Amino acid sequence: MIAHARVVTRPTAAAACRWPTGGPRPIDFRSADWQRSRSDMELTAAIRDGRGAMPPFNDVLSGGEIAALAAYVRQLGTSTDTP
Repeated sequence: MIAHARVVTRPTAAAACRWPTGGPRPIDFRSADWQRSRSDMELTAAIRDGRGAMPPFNDVLSGGEIAALAAYVRQLGTSTDTP
């Protein structure tokens, strides 16, 4: 996945919040409750525009990469791995 590979190569962009499994700091993206609480549009907007302490990635990632990253975050909701 292009967006995931790009974020992986830039660990400082994601390391402060969640690295590398997606949780739990401060939000566990693997949580079924969290996954249900956000629409795809909300998730994409949070990545694009930033939210809380998370900076916007609109100037770092293309629209396609943001969509791919949102899909990757959704995939984390199906993970059975533990950190």
